[in-house]
Amino acid sequence: MIMKKILGVLLSALFISLIFSFYSNSEAKTLREIEMENAAKCNKSIFAKIKCKTGEYNLSPTDYFKKRKRCSRYRDQADTVYQGKQIYKQCMEQYR
Repeated sequence: MIMKKILGVLLSALFISLIFSFYSNSEAKTLREIEMENAAKCNKSIFAKIKCKTGEYNLSPTDYFKKRKRCSRYRDQADTVYQGKQIYKQCMEQYR
C-alpha cells in the first residue's frame, strides 16, 4: 500500500517535471545568435555596412539641407551671435 503511494507520487512528480521541461524550452535567441544575425546583415554590401555603423543616423543629403535651413532660421532669430551659434549647434545635434 505504501509502495503504491510512493510510486504514484514519483510518477506524478516525473510527469510534472516532464511537462515543465517542455514549457521551459524557450524560443528566445541568445545574445550570440543576435550578434551573428546582425553581422550577417552588415556584411552584405557596402551600403549595409554603412547603415549598420551609423545606426539610426539619417544619411539623406536632402534631409540634412532641410535641417540646416531650419536651424539657420533659428540662428538668425537669436539676440546675439553667440546665442545664435549655440542654438544652431544644438539644433543640428538634436536630430542626428
